[in-house]
Amino acid sequence: MRIIYRPHPRIGRASAAHGEADARIRAALAADGDRHLVDTGPYGWQWRFADHCITDVSAVAYDWLATGKPLVVTEPAEGAYRPPSRLLDSLPLLPADRAGDLRALLPEQTPELVDLAAYYFGDTADGASTQRFEAALTEVIEQRRLEIATR
Repeated sequence: MRIIYRPHPRIGRASAAHGEADARIRAALAADGDRHLVDTGPYGWQWRFADHCITDVSAVAYDWLATGKPLVVTEPAEGAYRPPSRLLDSLPLLPADRAGDLRALLPEQTPELVDLAAYYFGDTADGASTQRFEAALTEVIEQRRLEIATR
């Protein structure tokens, strides 16, 4: 297993404990030589490279969902804000006390993930979102052209 660890850019700024946890994670990954990566570069290349995503409750979960690849979302600590979400309500969340058993918990792609991706994104085939965006632009431009013409 190769780990790409992508900490939030502001990790540790609001909480010293989070900064300390980040330092421990980085040290643990570094202890395994150059096998793992602490990624602080551009966002997005990871989608094609990685086979699984393990994330907290953030937009990353929704971004990853469109890949169709397995996804694990960690359960927020008690008292942490957890927004209502079909994604978070549908997936089993990974509690902290089960994180040591993660390898056994990594799911394969499930029909549930496919359904969630369709719910949030519609067709995720290459080029499909661009076609929808272009069609929406064309519609708005045409509506605006008609408004101007009727003035």
